[in-house]
Amino acid sequence: MATDSKHQKLDELQGNLMNFALMLTSDYDDARALVKDTMVTALHDEDKSMSTSQLKKRVYSLMRSIFKSKYSQNTHHATVVDAADHIFSLLATEAAISHLKGVHETAEISTSINQLSDHYRTPYTLFLKGYETEEIATRTSMPVRMVRMIIYAAHKMVNMG
Repeated sequence: MATDSKHQKLDELQGNLMNFALMLTSDYDDARALVKDTMVTALHDEDKSMSTSQLKKRVYSLMRSIFKSKYSQNTHHATVVDAADHIFSLLATEAAISHLKGVHETAEISTSINQLSDHYRTPYTLFLKGYETEEIATRTSMPVRMVRMIIYAAHKMVNMG
């Protein structure tokens, strides 16, 4: 595609791009800036052999990626600057909730392991403590392959129960 033809195609897409940018940003000024950034990036694109549909796909893809990168930068900046005094309380609350969830999940897992028969529980608990399957096989006088199968089955039972 010749450069003049590319400029013409991009000019024709500007109205649709503005609508799409407004949908993404919900602000007229931000949408205009996004369209401008997209057009500049598209004009500097080196691929001259694009059809109209390929150009349209490329431009919309560029707009999405530019929006995502700017949005993530803006939200990160806003979080650091605007909410600096609330971050500690937010993190403390999230940590407390996470800890409580972890305690509850640990209790459920321990209960599930304790409900296993000795045949499954012994190799599985040794495995959870960090023993290798060969060491577990030696301690329990079982073949290594059998230990692996028991650990796999016990893991399935704990996750289901």
